[in-house]
Amino acid sequence: MSENAQTLYEQAIAYFDKQKWDQSIEAFSRALSSEENDPSPSFKARFYNGRGVAYAQKNNYDQAIKDFNKALEAEALDQAVTCANRGAAHRISEPIDQSLRAMICTNRGATRLEKGKYDDAISDANEALQLNPEQPSRAIAHNVRGIAYTRKGDYDRAIEDFNEALKLEPDQADFHFKLGYAHLLKKEHEKALEYFLQAGRHNPKLIAENTLCYIASKMAAAQSQETFTTK
Repeated sequence: MSENAQTLYEQAIAYFDKQKWDQSIEAFSRALSSEENDPSPSFKARFYNGRGVAYAQKNNYDQAIKDFNKALEAEALDQAVTCANRGAAHRISEPIDQSLRAMICTNRGATRLEKGKYDDAISDANEALQLNPEQPSRAIAHNVRGIAYTRKGDYDRAIEDFNEALKLEPDQADFHFKLGYAHLLKKEHEKALEYFLQAGRHNPKLIAENTLCYIASKMAAAQSQETFTTK
């Protein structure tokens, strides 16, 4: 990576961390322009991925998906170059790091969720999980797939994914809440209440922002218990 591209990349990340999406996009774009002749496509994959996430934060999902597609193309080219170099050096058996590709797939899947393309989101999450990235990337991929299954009405598969996400990130309140919500949609109110309470223990604000779900599950669980005890 050229010194100019490195500086621009660091600026883009700094803007990103401050949620200054427009400035971050501009810096990523300038970094990409400065790296047009870079022989290593792995840098471009990271630039496109970063810019794609910034576009997604601005709800510009179409442009975000375009950037994720370019990131995956660049990453695939980088993998081909790596394989060729290792073959020439007789190091073919060495494993290739797939974490970047897994991250890009997960990001594209999350963006496709926002476009209502649930099957495509599931496909992206499947690829990310097949690449076997380390947590938290793997947990996020399970979360993306769980949300897609929830929106498709496949609550059993959604519950499986949220459970897998929680095995990797047991303190993640959002995963507890989504698991509770899937149980709520299945009318398993006592289980829903259990996970909503867990979510509240990890992040009370999350329950405050979703009071209706919590109250509905609590009332339904209480009614279910009353029905059981009076029989």
